[in-house]
Order: sequence, then C-alpha cells, then structure tokens
Amino acid sequence: MSVTWYVQFITNTIQKLLTLISNQHNEKFSNIDRKAYCLLTRYLCCTLGSILASLNIYHQEHFTYNKALSFMLLGLDSDVASGKLKLASFFYCIGDIERTELILKKIEECYDLSVVDPVCVCYDFKHGARRERFNRLCYESNEECTLLKQLTASCVRFMRCEINCCPFELQHEMFRSTQEDLAYRGSFDDWMDFAVVDSLPYLYFLQYKTYSRLGRLDNNQRALSNIARTINVEPNLGHRETALNILGQCMEQENNLENAFKCYARSLQIRGRNNSAKFHICNMLHKLINY
Repeated sequence: MSVTWYVQFITNTIQKLLTLISNQHNEKFSNIDRKAYCLLTRYLCCTLGSILASLNIYHQEHFTYNKALSFMLLGLDSDVASGKLKLASFFYCIGDIERTELILKKIEECYDLSVVDPVCVCYDFKHGARRERFNRLCYESNEECTLLKQLTASCVRFMRCEINCCPFELQHEMFRSTQEDLAYRGSFDDWMDFAVVDSLPYLYFLQYKTYSRLGRLDNNQRALSNIARTINVEPNLGHRETALNILGQCMEQENNLENAFKCYARSLQIRGRNNSAKFHICNMLHKLINY
C-alpha cells in the first residue's frame, strides 16, 4: 500500500474518532469509551506525524516539518515514553542531536523503573508479575488516562512508510521474514512487517547512538550497559529478541564481535523464525571473511 493510502486512512480514522468523542449525547458510548477513543486518537496523530515526517525526509522538504511535528506533538503523552521516543527518533534521523538528547533526558526522568511497566499487545506472551507500586497506584486511582500516561510504556512501532524516521539499526526488523519464514506466520502476525521495540531498551539505544555522535564516551558506555541490564532483568519485554538484535549491532560498533554473535544467537533462541538476527549473523560473517 502507498504512503498516501496510509495518510488518508489514518486521517479519516482520526476524524471519525473526534466526531465520536465530541458527540456527548450519544448514549451508546460510555465515559470509558470516550477515554479510549481519546488515547487512540493521540496514538494515531503521532503515527500520522511520523509518516509525514518520513515523507518529508525522503523528499528533503524541510520546510514542511512543522505540519508533521504538530501531529507528533499531539501524541506525546499517550504513555510515559513511546510517543516521545518517536519524536526523538525523528530528530535523530534529521541530525538534530542536541534536541534528541534533550527529549531522551526528559523521558529518562519520567521513566520510574520502580513503577512503569512495559505494555505490548503485538502478540500473546507470558507476562511476569506487575510491579508492587504499579499495582498499588492502579488500585488507589480511578483516573485511567492518567494511569496510562504515568505508569505504562508501550512498545514503539515504525511502519515501513515511517522508515526514514527509524534508525538504520532498527530498519532491519521491517524485513525480518524470509520467504521460508512467511509460512510460519499466523493471521495476527502483521506486526512482523513493522520495526517494533520495547520503549526502555530503545531509549537506551538512542542514548547510545546520541552520545556516540556527541563524543561523550562515559554516557555512551552507560547507555550500552543499560541496554544489556534491561534485557536481562526486565520480565515483561514483549520484543526481547529485537532488543538483543540492536544490542548486537552496538557490540559490532564497539568491535566486540564475540558478544555481538552471542546477542544474535540468544535472539534466535527466543524467536527462531521471523527474526532479523539471521541477517545480522550472515552480515557479520561476510565482513569477517572479507576483512
């Protein structure tokens, strides 16, 4: 499907949702329905802004970034991190490293590791226990939207039409399936055509890349350690194999090929099919042979 189709479809969906939200006299929709539509609208606005920004980058139309940014800003607070991370990705991809760093700092300040829980609905997987403070705050509050904004971090999704707003290391996830792998996909596996990553390891990955560009080695290495720690200790990552794939690429950039291979091998243990780790292993072997 063309980028124009996605833009038109999302725009129409947003308009329909706004109509439903504004219709206060429609008794078919409860208050909770309207809250859900508000959250969905914000998410769609962020996605639409990212698509437009990707299109602008492709055509080098810097003067039209304002329209894309205005949509992305509407979706910043849908949860603790995912909307802000898409905005940071956009600035990173256009080379505005200072602004990228500022956004990442704000995200890290808001991301309370003792409270915030990752949320992924891409597929059904076994969740670990929720954090004690998360459960307590959920019990004490009856304001659903506030809880989602402050206590949850959804996974970050990039469709192929957003590829220019997605760092190169993550773009491989959009093409994870070989022709043979496609036979091992189910009817609800369309998310595998996207680049999808949990917010916390992606936050640290963007910090690693940003501090690399800024030449701040201490912060760069701290971010790298945080990616590895998150993969090992966070029980509710929905895309642990993707986090391992981007960690492996970081290890390659560190010229630590042994640990890079271990990351890719571990990734394949988690998801043996439809995993870009196969590409990374082949690419690394090709470099070694032709070095």
